Amino acid sequence: MAAPVPDDIADLSPEQIAYTHGPVLLAQTVPVFTVAALVVFLRCYIRARVVKSFGKDDWTMVAAIVCATICCTCYSIQVSLGVGKYAAVAKANPEGYRNLLKARQIHMIAVVAGISLVKISVSFFLLRLATKKAYVWFLYGLIGFLALFTLACMGTLIFQCIPVAAAWDLRLRPPPMGTGDARCFSNLTFVQLGLFNGVVNIVTDLLLALIPAPLIWKLQMPIRTRMSLVVVLSLGVFAAVAGIIRQMSTNKLKGPEPWQYDTYTIWNFTELYVGIIAASLPAIKPMFNWFFDAARSITKGTKNSAFSSRNAKGYQKQVHPYDTDGFVLQNCKTEAEVRITSQNAQQSDWNLERANNSEDSILPHDKPDQKLGGIMVTSRVQVD
Repeated sequence: MAAPVPDDIADLSPEQIAYTHGPVLLAQTVPVFTVAALVVFLRCYIRARVVKSFGKDDWTMVAAIVCATICCTCYSIQVSLGVGKYAAVAKANPEGYRNLLKARQIHMIAVVAGISLVKISVSFFLLRLATKKAYVWFLYGLIGFLALFTLACMGTLIFQCIPVAAAWDLRLRPPPMGTGDARCFSNLTFVQLGLFNGVVNIVTDLLLALIPAPLIWKLQMPIRTRMSLVVVLSLGVFAAVAGIIRQMSTNKLKGPEPWQYDTYTIWNFTELYVGIIAASLPAIKPMFNWFFDAARSITKGTKNSAFSSRNAKGYQKQVHPYDTDGFVLQNCKTEAEVRITSQNAQQSDWNLERANNSEDSILPHDKPDQKLGGIMVTSRVQVD
């Protein structure tokens, strides 16, 4: 049977007073946040400066990374004030303990808002690709639900006590915690609200991870592009897994030392940070394309530019300077164009200049005197 945890710092040994798990907690959260912030920065740069298609999903993701920054900052403050230590050590400094609870209150509000903003951003992104009204209405309905749900959750956290300051200033609460008359939610109410919140987050995470598959598979894109986009967006399943683990760790909040390992908060942040990364990866795909094209060129010892490449048979492929692949489409409309041509000897030969306006033109130029004729079918994606 485990020994009881001391409630007074006087009952702790010098080793227990000096003990802190804080650095480990920061090591579990700060690196993931840093990766998420870097990915969002690259997303914004590529969308704004390269493909010039900065939309609602990007603005929403910027708001999400602001919430994530607030969470990371507040958690660093909490660790400096006693999270990771024995509760008796943190409570030994009343003023510091109040600041700790205040920082925790702020991060709880920010993480709720951030997780929902990530899902709203994914929904706006999928609206770029949706071509059927059923998908469009469903996604707008999901956005509306998430907005209302988030406001309700934030209101619950903000007004958990009346007056609001009683959430972090325990002196305002009735005995035995304080000497005031503040009214606050009971622990049972908080557990029930947390369970409902967790179930909704897990279900919406899974929905947004599974919906892209049938939506994207019907688009007029290369199969490799469709597969990669489905796989990347399905990474949202990891956010759902983090949410499930977070819910399973709820019981640890009732323990005598809930902040020493702070499992619930760690998985709450992981759900937010992983969601940001998974939702932003499709937007930075052009950067990966540039990287892999450059790596192939170096490996093969060629001098292919980002605009063209030539195969061994003398075929020239004109490629758009950056690969959108439908990842930045605002309104995706596919049109089929059938053109019947009959070239004769008097027509000028095909050359590279005539292909400059084509994003994907492959014509033989090793036989310039060849007469061309027949039916040419092209697929054109119109971006409004």
